[in-house]
Amino acid sequence: MPNGLRNNYIQRSIQCFECCSALLRKKWSKKVAENFLFIFYDRVDAIANNPNIGRKTNKNRGIRKILITKHNMLYYEVSGNRIKLLTIFFTVQDPSKNKFE
Repeated sequence: MPNGLRNNYIQRSIQCFECCSALLRKKWSKKVAENFLFIFYDRVDAIANNPNIGRKTNKNRGIRKILITKHNMLYYEVSGNRIKLLTIFFTVQDPSKNKFE
């Protein structure tokens, strides 16, 4: 991985990621879930290559966000040589539930 950055998948983001994937398989199809996973890993690779690619959030300038799909936003934080994936937020939710904005 370029820049020596390692992805630190904390428990909360793993649970959120698994929830998104399971929901897509249940509500849509295996193909939709696979496409989501492909796009997700593509975005994580983009972050690893260029940690400042995401936009800074309004509340905490140390936290960045990047769109996965039009319905999913990935929030992450760069600390030294680590990338912490914080959560995946469903953009169709009530914006007041988003603690990062």
